[in-house]
Amino acid sequence: MIRTPGLPVLLKGLLGASLALNLVLGALLWQDSAPDLPPVSRMQAHIERILPEPDRSAFRRAMEAGRPAYEPARAALRDSHAAVRAALTREPFDPAALRAAMAASRERWGEFGQLFEDSLAAGLSAISPEGRRLIAEDMARDGRRHGGKRD
Repeated sequence: MIRTPGLPVLLKGLLGASLALNLVLGALLWQDSAPDLPPVSRMQAHIERILPEPDRSAFRRAMEAGRPAYEPARAALRDSHAAVRAALTREPFDPAALRAAMAASRERWGEFGQLFEDSLAAGLSAISPEGRRLIAEDMARDGRRHGGKRD
């Protein structure tokens, strides 16, 4: 008589396969976006297009003043992605090394996020209330375009 694996064994196998697939797909997506992760220049240009002059110039000046603070953190974040990819392809595969690389990358993300938010807050502080209202309206429209809830 041939025994088939029980439900717990089968479920563990499916969960493991799902985790592996998600990890590989996540790494591929991460790798594709790494050269400009996050897309700072694209987001800044989008905001500038929304703003009237002189808000546009004030926002640009404030953001550029913050660039020296957040750009090194952004480079470190990009470098951390390379370490994750290296750990992912290492043979023999070492899950602990992958977890350590992902934890370091997550820490770099937090550092970059905080520094970039500081720059963004300075940029938004430099513009008029009307400019901030225009940005908020664009955010609401963008959320609806991408399936977000309506306000």
